[in-house]
Amino acid sequence: MRMRSLLITALLHAGPSGAQGWVQLPDLPAVARDDASAFAADSAVFVGTGMDVGFQLTNDWHRWDPATATWSTIAPMPATPRQYGTGFSVGGFGYHFGGVEAAGLSNELFVYLPVNEVWYALDTMPGLPRSGSASFVLGVRAFIVGGRVGPGTALTDELWEYFPFLNTWLPRPPMPGPPRHLAAVFAQGGKAYVVGGRAGDGSPLNDGWCYDGITDSWSAIAPLPAAGRFGAEGFRWPGGGIVLAGATSDSTFLRECWRYDEAADSWSPLPEFPGAARKGGTGAVVDGVVHYGTGSDGMQRYADWWALHADVGFDPADGPTRIVAHPNPTAGDLHVTGIRSGAPLPLSILDPAGRSVRTGTFAQDRIVDVSDLQPGTYHLVLHAPGGPRTVRFIRIP
Repeated sequence: MRMRSLLITALLHAGPSGAQGWVQLPDLPAVARDDASAFAADSAVFVGTGMDVGFQLTNDWHRWDPATATWSTIAPMPATPRQYGTGFSVGGFGYHFGGVEAAGLSNELFVYLPVNEVWYALDTMPGLPRSGSASFVLGVRAFIVGGRVGPGTALTDELWEYFPFLNTWLPRPPMPGPPRHLAAVFAQGGKAYVVGGRAGDGSPLNDGWCYDGITDSWSAIAPLPAAGRFGAEGFRWPGGGIVLAGATSDSTFLRECWRYDEAADSWSPLPEFPGAARKGGTGAVVDGVVHYGTGSDGMQRYADWWALHADVGFDPADGPTRIVAHPNPTAGDLHVTGIRSGAPLPLSILDPAGRSVRTGTFAQDRIVDVSDLQPGTYHLVLHAPGGPRTVRFIRIP
């Protein structure tokens, strides 16, 4: 499949939450698809299954390595092709649960071991087979919530806990609100947040619910201050999480990105996703960077792949505490944030062996041109008064 040329997007700004930089990465090296699954493991993102452009179900899987900005194909899952499954990771292993295959709904669970590059089948969930469920992980426990368990309006509000180290399933308190499938979910600080989804009558939902893994209980959170949506994707984000894209109907698709502030129990908009509006995209977070792509806008399916880097900001009174470089990976300019204005700072760029490949001055425009470097991984070091501040970046062709 032809790889789309790399496009470095303009930097985007979102008020008090700082600056966010989207960068387009190499396409998934396989047929375009929607309703795929993904998980993060071994410092990489794994993407697989889904329905392709020929309306065929798939079971191929692919590995995105952020450190080298490259894709590789891994062994297919040892199961029939499917879509509407859900992926999660625990203890460095990746898991895929459920979905719909040609024969119907599934409650199968598979695990992928990156170190051995093999898949294994595990015990199936004891409940009804289901598709369009959401999954989240709290510590070493994984959870499956909601989903479609039959035709028409047959949805569920069930919550199941899976404990990987014993390969056991346990029922937990069902989620309040209407049963749903295709909800967005993110987990942060021992709690998980389920937002939106599609109700049994087909209507989009905008309510939100928090599951506390310590008290084993649910509570309502502020609803999304926008139209309900389904097929959106949720990601953890500094201070809470984000809900990205989705659809309000079978013909209306979104590029919106909403940030949830856990402490304030409030939502605020982030810059819109720069790709096409869509539902059924997938992705995962590696080293604080959101990776997202694939999906469909009802007219076509996508194989594109993007990264979103958060700048969590800093208190100028405290001096430079953490620096962020974006876009990252980059083919040219690095925009560096997290350093207060002031006198120019000495800088160094180090290769993976720690050897200096450049020295210079960090100017007040906060832009460092690295287009002359060979593709690879580097560290940018700013020699600030309070001590050196370092950030890793990747130079791509």
